[in-house]
Amino acid sequence: MARPLELIDQDIAELEQSAQDLAGQFQKSYSHYLTALGQAVRQQLILAGYHICTQGYPEHFLDLSLPQKQQLQSKLRSIVKKAESEAIALVEDPNPEDSPVVLIVEGLSEEGTPPEDITLVEEELTPLEEIADPENLSNWQDRIESGIVKLLQQVSHDTNQVLHAAGIGSKNVPAMLLEAAEKLPNNEAIGGPPNLVTLTLEAQGTDDLPQMPGLASLLKGPVHIMAVHLRLTDLEFADSRLSASRGQIRTLSGRLNSLKRDYHQKQRERAIAQAEAAWRSSWFED
Repeated sequence: MARPLELIDQDIAELEQSAQDLAGQFQKSYSHYLTALGQAVRQQLILAGYHICTQGYPEHFLDLSLPQKQQLQSKLRSIVKKAESEAIALVEDPNPEDSPVVLIVEGLSEEGTPPEDITLVEEELTPLEEIADPENLSNWQDRIESGIVKLLQQVSHDTNQVLHAAGIGSKNVPAMLLEAAEKLPNNEAIGGPPNLVTLTLEAQGTDDLPQMPGLASLLKGPVHIMAVHLRLTDLEFADSRLSASRGQIRTLSGRLNSLKRDYHQKQRERAIAQAEAAWRSSWFED
């Protein structure tokens, strides 16, 4: 027989309070981390651009006039400045206009198959100051981590577009190939300096790239690509402050996982206690 509901509810309330306390620590740690991330992006992005212009395609950079060189560098600095502010905003703005939403499916049959009148309901993620339980906090953290990945992808893309527009890089690179290089998973990024991806493709080798059908017909001989591909692992490895902040977040994440596990157990225990009470209240002897 389950424990009294009053005791279970008391345990749940304590876990919810622990989640709220932990939320404040997460906010402080992520504020430090994202500030450090913005600074790391500033340094590493400029280094990546420098490497592409001086080591990857030095002839292309030398072909630019002085005003063109200065304009390219100015655009790179603008990208970095924007990235720094957007990184901090990930934690400072708990409910941005473009914040992700959870799609709740309503109308599923008992077998889990969707009927014709299925509906999707948008449920906004809970702002940090309204965290009520460990699950809310976990969703908030997932939003932050997802935002970090998207930010690095967008900064990489913007940088590559600026370089390409300035004439830095192979002239015959299909746009879809450049974009695919930017999005290679960390474990598939091929060699070279940090935060850069280097690829050499030939038409006969593109059959291994099903995500880019028709690529072989676009290639006119071997194509060498060097592109910016900001990777969180590279950024953290090169910056001790950023790495230390990530360590603090990992510690908090471990505590959160423990809270979530205990919270789910207490919710299960509460459901059992309620079911037992409901059984007793509805039972009668014939």
